[in-house]
Amino acid sequence: MALTAKQKKIVSSCFLFKGLELQQLDTFFNNLSSVSFLTGEPIYTTENFKKSIGIITAGTINAYKGKDIVLNTFGVGDCFGVASLFHPTEEYVAVIQAKIKAELVFISDTQLNSLFREYPETAINYITFLSERIHFLNQKIDSFTVPSTAAALNYYLLDNQQNGVVTVANGYSHLARQLHIGRASLYRSLEQLEKQGIIKREDRKITILNIDSLQTS
Repeated sequence: MALTAKQKKIVSSCFLFKGLELQQLDTFFNNLSSVSFLTGEPIYTTENFKKSIGIITAGTINAYKGKDIVLNTFGVGDCFGVASLFHPTEEYVAVIQAKIKAELVFISDTQLNSLFREYPETAINYITFLSERIHFLNQKIDSFTVPSTAAALNYYLLDNQQNGVVTVANGYSHLARQLHIGRASLYRSLEQLEKQGIIKREDRKITILNIDSLQTS
């Protein structure tokens, strides 16, 4: 089914088209169509999926891992399938299913290649989106691999010390966010290191008094 004016407006809000006017995209949008899915109907399975970006123009869909674990819920204007577009995978990472009756617009890898050639800024938008996702996932990995508040602080101090001195340039609230820990937990860990005689703190300057103890604590 050809896109309505409302659907074109929703699709144009996708990150791909940032910086472009709707009128510029009219010819491209005229080559797209919408697909309807009933409540509970599978959209993607791990074996059956499209090499496409899916954009929701009506309804709500869920992404599942296995049968019962909901990884994410997507609503109008959201998209999915970005990371698998130009990857030679034969298996999709999740099961996508309509939570309520939904309408979707799919943009295939072939259509994207044409779009990138005609509007290079869309390729930049695509790369930017993936870069932001990589940054987000790296932060998640960091939060999983650091075993405790104390360990996170110790790693930070050891990595950032210059001749035994660490300057917390942006303040302790910023440091807590950087380490993915609570501010109160950060202060407790700092106080504990001070009581043990491992560090000395003067405002935003932290002097490491016993680096061996910091490495093993």
